[in-house]
Amino acid sequence: MNMIIHGDGHGGIHHHDGLLDINGIFDGRFGLVLTNPPFGSNVGADQKVGASDETRVPIDMDYRYRCKARYGDAWETSHRRLARAAIEQSPILDLFEIGLDAGTCGDRQHLR
Repeated sequence: MNMIIHGDGHGGIHHHDGLLDINGIFDGRFGLVLTNPPFGSNVGADQKVGASDETRVPIDMDYRYRCKARYGDAWETSHRRLARAAIEQSPILDLFEIGLDAGTCGDRQHLR
């Protein structure tokens, strides 16, 4: 059980930042998601896509080829958006409408 919890890859459990679409987890893939997270995390504007191991976006060609073959065009669209956000060091919150700063929406180009 300890290996599964820590993401050994065999149980279909992904150990990554849950706000980023990684490893086949992307918007629109699932019809139902059941969770029991701690809900105690604070995400601020200072947290950037790709700035830590948990928010790293894999970009190697082998990874991209495998995921594109397995998940299709929807995955590729999601991954392209995340890769661009990582290059630009965009705040994680900018990936979500609820996280956008209402005072700057007209002044910034957003990822969605």
